[in-house]
Amino acid sequence: MIIDENTTLVNWALLAAQNYAENELGSIQKDIEYLSKFNVPVAGGYQKLARLEARFEEVFETFSREDYALGAKLIFIMRDKIELLRKELNLLRLNSVLTALAVIIFSYGFGSLTSVIITEDKRKRFLIHLSLYFLMAILFIITQPYVKLAFITFMEKIIPSYAYMPYLDVTDLLLSCFIFGSAALMLLTVLSLKLPSFVQFVIRLGVRHIKARIKRITLTLITISIIVGATVIFINITSASSIIESGRWEGRREFSGLIIEPKGRYEWIKSYEVEWIKRQDWSNVTSIRSSIISGTVVAPYQEEWTLISVRLRYSGISYSFVDAIGIDPDFAVKFYNLHTYITPQFLEENDTGILIPETMYDIPIGAYVEIEIYGTWFGGEVILHKTPAFVKGKFNPKIIASVPRIDGKPLFGGVRNPENMIIYANGGILKDYAVIDTVTVITNRDVDVKELARNLAFLFGKKVTANDAGDAVSYEEIFIFAVTGLSSQIVPIILTALIIFSSMFSVIYERRREIDTLAVVGGTPKNVLQIFMIEALIIGLFATFIGYFGSYIVMLIFKALPTLLGIFGLSTLMPSISATYLHWSFTAVIVAILSGTVVTLFGSLIPCARAQNLSLLGREKKRDILEDVKVRDDVSEFSLPLKIAALEGEILYVYLKKCLDKDKIAVVKSREIFQDGTFKFDLELADPRTGLRFPMTLEGTVREGAISPVIKFPTKHKHREVLHKFLYQSEKYIIDYRSWKERYFRVIISR
Repeated sequence: MIIDENTTLVNWALLAAQNYAENELGSIQKDIEYLSKFNVPVAGGYQKLARLEARFEEVFETFSREDYALGAKLIFIMRDKIELLRKELNLLRLNSVLTALAVIIFSYGFGSLTSVIITEDKRKRFLIHLSLYFLMAILFIITQPYVKLAFITFMEKIIPSYAYMPYLDVTDLLLSCFIFGSAALMLLTVLSLKLPSFVQFVIRLGVRHIKARIKRITLTLITISIIVGATVIFINITSASSIIESGRWEGRREFSGLIIEPKGRYEWIKSYEVEWIKRQDWSNVTSIRSSIISGTVVAPYQEEWTLISVRLRYSGISYSFVDAIGIDPDFAVKFYNLHTYITPQFLEENDTGILIPETMYDIPIGAYVEIEIYGTWFGGEVILHKTPAFVKGKFNPKIIASVPRIDGKPLFGGVRNPENMIIYANGGILKDYAVIDTVTVITNRDVDVKELARNLAFLFGKKVTANDAGDAVSYEEIFIFAVTGLSSQIVPIILTALIIFSSMFSVIYERRREIDTLAVVGGTPKNVLQIFMIEALIIGLFATFIGYFGSYIVMLIFKALPTLLGIFGLSTLMPSISATYLHWSFTAVIVAILSGTVVTLFGSLIPCARAQNLSLLGREKKRDILEDVKVRDDVSEFSLPLKIAALEGEILYVYLKKCLDKDKIAVVKSREIFQDGTFKFDLELADPRTGLRFPMTLEGTVREGAISPVIKFPTKHKHREVLHKFLYQSEKYIIDYRSWKERYFRVIISR
C-alpha cells in the first residue's frame, strides 16, 4: 500500500464517537419530546441534553487531534452522564405508573365508601360505585399528565402502534381508561372478596355508626378534607439532579479563573482530566496541587487497599502523620508570591527539595531527611516507599496558612495542622503516591467563567469555583430532594389530630353501654380496639379521598375561570393559575395519606386505647389457657371452639391442612381423614429452649352428633410455653374457619 498526497486517512475513532453520540442523544431527545407531549415537566432534560451535545463536540475535537487515549476516557465520562439522564427519564415514567395506580385505588375506595354511606340498596350502591370510579379515572386521564402518560404506556404494551404516537385524541385516552380501568376494577373487587369476614363486619359497623351521627361526622369530614386539600396544594415534594450554586463569597479581584476540587473525601482529580483542561482554548495557565493528607489517601498493597500516611525522619528524630502538599513553583511565585514567605530558598520545577515549618526546630536548613510513606495493615505498619529529600527552606506555619488562592480561600486548605506540613514540587518526589486534589486555571479574558464552571461541574462531577473579578461562586452537581410549604401546614395538621381526638373521645363516651355489652357477650379488648381503629381509618380515608379529589377539581375550576371570564370580558378580574398546580403526582398522594389517614389514626390512638381498657371490665388482658385444658391421667385435652356437621368434616380437614402446613410451631408427621368426616393429624412440637420434642394429635371427633376438633398432648408437657403458643394459634385458626369457608365459596362463585 502506497500512501501519498492523494491518500485520504479515515479517523475511525472519531466516526465511532460521532455515531455513538448520534444514536444515544437522538434516543434521549425522542424520549424527552415524547414526555413533553404529555406536559410532563422535562425542561431540565432539554438543558442537560444541550450540555451533553456541547461536551460531545469537545470529545470530537479531542479525537480530531488524534489524542485517542484521552478521547476514550472522555467517552466513558459521557456514557455515565447519558445513563444518569436515562435514569431520570425512567423515574418520570415510574412516577407516572405509581400515580396512575394510586388514582385508580383512590377512585375505587372513594366510590366504594360513598356508595355504602349513601344507600343500602345493592343495585344502587353498585351503580354509584361504578359511576364515581370511572368519573374520577376519566377526569384524571384527560387532565393529569402523569396519569395520561401511564395509561398510554400501558396501551403501548398491548398495541405497539401506540408507541411514540405524534398525537393523542380523547378516544385513545377513553379506550385506555376503559380497558385498564375495568381490569383494575375486577382485580380490586376480587381482592375485596378475600377480606376476612371480621374486617368486613367492622367496616359495616363503622359505616353504620358514621350514618347514625351523620351531621357530626360530616362536619369532621369537611374540616379534615379542607386541611388535606390545602396540604396537597401547598406542600410540594420535588427531586432532581441539577447544577446548583453552592456558595458565593468575595474573591481576589486581580485574577479571573477556575478552581476544580473533588466533592467527596476519597475522590480525586484524574490526570487525564487535567490534561484535557490544559489543551482547551480557554485555559491560559493551569496548575495543580497534589497532596498526601495522612490518613485520607488510599494506596494498593497486596491486592488490597490501605490508608497511607507520611513520616519524616532525621537523625533519630521522627515526625509522624505529616501532610505533604505538592505545588507548581513557577505558578506559586507568579500568582501567590509564595517565595516571599520562605527563607532562604524556594523550590524550583521538578525539585527534589522540600520546605518545612519553622516549628521543626531539630531539622536545620540544608539537612537531608528521609520521607517514609507507610500504611496500616492488619494492625501493623507497612513501609511502602522511602525517599531522601533536601531541606531548602522553612516557613512560618501561621502566616503561610493564610495565603489566599485566586478565589480568596486558603491555599493550603484541608491541611489539619500547618505545623506538621511539608511542601514539595510537583514532578519531583512523592509523585507516585500523591493525588491531585486541586486544579487552578487562569482563563482568558474573553471567557464567561461562571458558565464554564457550570459546564465543567456537569462534565466531571466535581466542585468548580469560578472567580470573576472578585466575585467567587462555586457550582456542584447534586441530587436535590426538597419539601416546600411544610411549615405553613404544621398547625392545620395538628388541628386534624385534635379534631379526630375529640371526636373519637365523644363517640366512645356515647357508646359506653355498647362497649360494656360487647365485653359481656365475649368481645375481646383486641376486637374493641380494632372496631374503633377501623372506624377512625374509614373517616381518615374518606377525608383523604375527598381532600385529594376535591383539591384537584377546585384547581381545575380556578384554572378554567380566567377563560370563562374572558368570554364576558372579565378576565382581568381573575389571574391565571400556574399549570404546575395540576401535577397531582404520586408524591401528592403520599402527602394526602400522611396528612389525612396517618394523622387521623395517630389522633385516635389514645381514645381507642381508652375503649380497650373499658372493655376489660376488670379482666386480664390475656387469659390463662390452661384453665380450659381437661386433664385425663397422662393425656390432656383442649377442645377448640367449633362444632360442625359430619358432611362438613372434609372441608375443615382441608382448611386445617392448609393452616398446619404454614405453621412454624408444629410439624405434621402424618394425617388421615375417615369416611364419617372425622380426621386425625399427628404432630410434633419442639421446645426451642431445651430442644425437647414431644408428640401430640389434632383430631376431629364426633360429640353430640357433631364433629368437634380436639388437641391431645402428654400431661407432663402442659406447662411448656411452646405448647401454649400452639393452643392460642390453633384457636385463631378455628375462629377464622367460617370466614375462610365463606370467602372460599364466594371466590369460587365469582369465578
